[in-house]
Amino acid sequence: MTLITGGLVGVFALAAFHITCISLATVALRRTDRVEDRHLCAALISAQVVAVLVGLTFDSFSFTTFSFTLALLSGLCGAVWRFTHPARTVRTSTVNRLGG
Repeated sequence: MTLITGGLVGVFALAAFHITCISLATVALRRTDRVEDRHLCAALISAQVVAVLVGLTFDSFSFTTFSFTLALLSGLCGAVWRFTHPARTVRTSTVNRLGG
């Protein structure tokens, strides 16, 4: 159905989106040492694979719950990749005082 509504460009963009999310979660899976983080990464990878399979069967974007869940899980893939990055630094923001 995505091919009909989005054309070839839409299909390729959606495939690139899913491949990017799966790749980020896979890199995070390889980087982490903790079992809990590995389980989280594996769950995110499987959720993206299920989203691809569901997208092949019907017009999944017509359902708001699917669209919202896909956006949330894709953001979590990026967050897990960011949290497991070896050059990660914690940056805090402070309020600058007006007087200096």
